Amino acid sequence: MIEIDNDVQHEVLKSIKEKKDNLHKAHLEVIKSEASQSVKRMIELASEKGSSSWLTSLPLQQYGFRLNKQEFHDALCLRYDFRIKDAPRHCAMCMWRCFQCRTLSNLQEGRICGTKT
Repeated sequence: MIEIDNDVQHEVLKSIKEKKDNLHKAHLEVIKSEASQSVKRMIELASEKGSSSWLTSLPLQQYGFRLNKQEFHDALCLRYDFRIKDAPRHCAMCMWRCFQCRTLSNLQEGRICGTKT
């Protein structure tokens, strides 16, 4: 019967994990050095603690965590700076150019695009 020393096994696994972590960190630094500013910012945001918690939260209606398919798709597009499919380029009411960040902040303030309430 073969006996396994748990302490030695633990140390070997720990060493392998450290090497793998160092390799991943080195790859990340190479990617960051070659990436544009917007990609670097996306990497920083995605690396923050809790940045993906909205993806794993329970879809509770009372807290506004329940998203339909379109809302989920739009949230991913906003998160990763992709263009939202079928989003208007100009506001139908005021004809100002719509930008995703401005439109969202205006909706939170109770305005539609560039109009005042």
